[in-house]
Amino acid sequence: MQTAAVRIRGRLKASIVDTGEDLIKYKDQLQHGDFIRWVEEECYLGERTAQRCMCAAEWARDKSVTVTDKLTPATLYLLSAPSTPEPIQTEVLKQIEAGETVDPNIVKQKVSAAKKERDRAERRERDRLRRKETPEEQVQREELEKREEELGASKREAKRLAREKQQAAQREKEKSEAEQREQARLAPLIEFLTESVADLARLIQLLDVLSWGDHRALTSALRERLARYEAESQAEQADESAQPGRDGALEVAASPEPNELLSSATLADVARQF
Repeated sequence: MQTAAVRIRGRLKASIVDTGEDLIKYKDQLQHGDFIRWVEEECYLGERTAQRCMCAAEWARDKSVTVTDKLTPATLYLLSAPSTPEPIQTEVLKQIEAGETVDPNIVKQKVSAAKKERDRAERRERDRLRRKETPEEQVQREELEKREEELGASKREAKRLAREKQQAAQREKEKSEAEQREQARLAPLIEFLTESVADLARLIQLLDVLSWGDHRALTSALRERLARYEAESQAEQADESAQPGRDGALEVAASPEPNELLSSATLADVARQF
């Protein structure tokens, strides 16, 4: 299969070159309009395709068959184009003569880069002539413009960083304000539950299994309140134990009777209001 592929590629390139030679021959015998009409109506070729074939044939005339065999049809078209810089053509020919493989994609990239550089050089020259500058004055001006552009880029980057910092601070402020609003919204409910329920630990367990709303903020606030109460209770017990003349008995608030505790349904009804 590889041998067949080589033969097919060879025939394609040979047909490009042979077609180009025939077109060149008859182009000299016909007027321009007659030639284009003959190409399109008799040869069934587009004008651009015909031009590419003729360029390929002219470029390949002084090249060996070995050279053209190493090129794909697309690379042959690319190298033979009038706009392709001669240094790129020479470089590729040296690669082939050295037995190296020619990558069509790399050739395309090099040609594109060379064309862009050539266009930039032409624009610079036109700009210099328009400004009536000497080459030395042009270099000085371009260096100054480059420094100004770099300075401008640094300023833009500094502004971008400052803007991002300001946005981050604004987001943090909004987050803090939202948390404060949530705490203020829950404050009445927290006070109500704290005064109405004797066992906050059991209330928190109840909240964990209830299915109403998002009560994470409420549960977190009640846990903080419970931890504070426990710390205050332990501190009071330590103070009473350290006081002389006391019987050491601790005054513990009487546990409410079951009928004094709020039911789960009542808790749910109260929480829905928040």
